[in-house]
Amino acid sequence: MRVLVTGHNGYIGQVLDPLLHNYGHEVVGLDTYFFEGCQFEDPPTGSGMIRKDIRDVEASDLE
Repeated sequence: MRVLVTGHNGYIGQVLDPLLHNYGHEVVGLDTYFFEGCQFEDPPTGSGMIRKDIRDVEASDLE
């Protein structure tokens, strides 16, 4: 299943992204990276990443 995780670079997203990936889901992360560099852990990798504000997302971003 393809899953969109909004705020994937945030507190919960950093845990949720790899968890979903480990369960075999295709994960696409969406984040503004407003707090980039403030993470306790490395940002999620291996997933599709969209650097955009949720208010600016278009259908073509999610294809």
